[in-house]
Amino acid sequence: MSLFNFLKSNLSILDVVGEYVSLKPAGSYHKGTCPFHSEKDASFTVSPDRGIFYCFGCHCSGDLISFVAKIENMTQLEAAKHLIDHFNITIPQTLEKEFSTTVANQKSEKDRHSYICEAITNWLHQQLLVNKEALNYLTDRQISSKSIETFMVGYFPGGLKSVTNFITAMQSKNVMLKDLLEIGFLSQSGNIYYSPFEERIIFTIRDTLGRFVGFGGRIFKKNDERAKYYNSKESAHFQKGQLLFGFDLAKQKMKQQENAFLVEGYTDCVMMWQHGFENTVATLGTACNHDHLKLLSRFIKTLYVLYDGDKAGQKAILRLVDLCWNANLELKIIHLPEQHDPASFLQGKNDLQPLISNAKDIFEFFLETSTDAFQNKTISEKMEISEKIISVIAKIDNKFKKELLLSQAAATMQISLQTLKEFLRNEGHKRVESKQEENKENDNIPGHFNDIDQLEKKILFAILSKIDLNEPFSIEKELVSQFEMQIRYFLEKIDKVTDLQAGNRFTAFLEKLNTEERDWISYNMMINSDPQISFETFSQLIMQFQKQRWKVAVSNVKNQILAAQKMQDPLKLQELLKKFAYLKEEMKNKGIL
Repeated sequence: MSLFNFLKSNLSILDVVGEYVSLKPAGSYHKGTCPFHSEKDASFTVSPDRGIFYCFGCHCSGDLISFVAKIENMTQLEAAKHLIDHFNITIPQTLEKEFSTTVANQKSEKDRHSYICEAITNWLHQQLLVNKEALNYLTDRQISSKSIETFMVGYFPGGLKSVTNFITAMQSKNVMLKDLLEIGFLSQSGNIYYSPFEERIIFTIRDTLGRFVGFGGRIFKKNDERAKYYNSKESAHFQKGQLLFGFDLAKQKMKQQENAFLVEGYTDCVMMWQHGFENTVATLGTACNHDHLKLLSRFIKTLYVLYDGDKAGQKAILRLVDLCWNANLELKIIHLPEQHDPASFLQGKNDLQPLISNAKDIFEFFLETSTDAFQNKTISEKMEISEKIISVIAKIDNKFKKELLLSQAAATMQISLQTLKEFLRNEGHKRVESKQEENKENDNIPGHFNDIDQLEKKILFAILSKIDLNEPFSIEKELVSQFEMQIRYFLEKIDKVTDLQAGNRFTAFLEKLNTEERDWISYNMMINSDPQISFETFSQLIMQFQKQRWKVAVSNVKNQILAAQKMQDPLKLQELLKKFAYLKEEMKNKGIL
C-alpha cells in the first residue's frame, strides 16, 4: 500500500473537507458551497463512500489529499505531510522510511523560504527583548508581554554593526547572505549591506498553516520620516493579497464562533486579540479583496469589519460592497468614533461590545453613506448614486431585505418606491441575460466523453459502485473487448486493481487516470452511480449489452459470409458458418435468444 492510500484509508474525507467547508447530508452524499469558486448554491458534493469530492459548478474533483493540496496551494506530498501532522497519524514502519526519504529529496522552495523566515523571526524577537526603547514603545501602546510572545513581535536595530551581527547569526543557522538578499530582507549598495526593516518594530506574517512567510515593519521613533509600514517584497511565497495577519492564530476561534473581526493594522489585530477577540485578522496594508473574503468564508458565516473611524476607513468599507455579495459571507460594519482606530479605542478602556451589538449590515451602511445629503447633489450625481444603489440591491438574494432596502432608499432619496422597483426590474433582466451567457460557457461536463453509449456507461458505473466490496461486480474478459474504446480503457484499468484489498481499489483506480479522466469519473460517480444497484439489475444490463452486441456480431458475420461467397472461398465460408453457429448456440445458452 502506498502512503497516499494509507492516509485515505485512515482518514475520513468528511473530517478533512469539513475543516474548510460546512457540509450538510444530502442522501448518501454531503453538500456545501464550493471553496474553489464563488457561489451561493451548494454545488460542492462529497461522497464519503467513495472518498471523493466533485463540484458541479467549477468541475473541480479529487480525493482528500488533492483537496488539501488545492486549497492550501501545496504539492500532493506537502498535503500528505500536513495531514499526518494535523491528524497525528502514525505511519507504519514499512512506509515511514520511504516517506522520510521522499520528503528529504523533495524539500520544496516553500519549506526553505519558511525556514529562513523563521530563523529571522527568532533573531528579531531576541533583539526586541533586550532593547529598552522598542519595548517601552510597545508598553506605552499597552501591548502585553504575552502578546509580544504569542505574535513573536521583533525589532531590527539600526547600524552596520547590527547588520553584520545579523548576517553572522543567520550563517550559523545555515541561512546565507544570498538567501537574505533574495527574499529582500537585506539590500546592497556597493559593498554595504542594509535592511529596510532597520529601526522598525517587526510583525512576522504566517500563512494559513502557520508557516513563516514574510514580515511587516512599523516605524516607532518620533523623527522617523520613512513610510509608516514596510512589508516584505512580493514573491511566489509572499503575496499580500492572499494573506491575512493573525489568521493562523484566529482559525480555531473563527470556526468555533462562526464569525471574525477584520481590522486594518498589525497593532489593531494584536490589541483585539489581547482584549479577548482572538478571532481577529488584519490585511497587510492592502485593501481587503475577493481572495481574502473567499478564505474567510471557509471558516465563518459573519465578518465584522472594524476599520478606522476616519474618512479613509469609511471609503475602504464601501469598496467591500462590490465584493461581498458573492462571497457567501454576511458582512457587518462596526462604526468607530472618527478619532479612533481599534487599538486606540481599546487602549482608552472603551467597551467594544455595544458597538458590536449595533453593527450594521453592510448594505444598510452603504445605503446610509451613499445617500448622505442626497438632496443637495446635482441631477447627474443623483442618477449615478441611484444606479449604484440599484445595482447593489439587485445582487441581494433575500427578498425581504431587498424590499426593506428599496423602501429605505425611496424614503431617503424621495423617489417613489414604484420607480425604484422598475429600475430594479431592468437591472434584474440584465443580470439574467448575463447569467445565461455565463451558463452557456460553463455548460459542458468535463472531458470529451459526450458520445459514449449510455448502456455501456451504466455498466461501467455499476461496476465502480461496487468495486470496493469483497465481492465486486465483474464481467467476463472476453466481453470487455466488445465495449467501445473509451469504456474498454476504463474497464482495463479496473481489471488492474481487482487483486487489491477491498476498500483500496477505487482510490488505486483513480490514481491510474489523468486529470481529465478523473474529473469525468468523479462527475458521473455523483450523478450516474447507484450504490444500491442489485446484482440482478447488473445482470440485466449485461444481458441487454450482449443482445445489442449479438446483433452487431451477427450482422458482421453475415456480411463476411456474403463476401466469402462472392470471392468463392469455400474454406473461409465454412469457417464463418461455424462461427455463426457458435455465436447462435452461445446466445441460446445465455438465454439471449
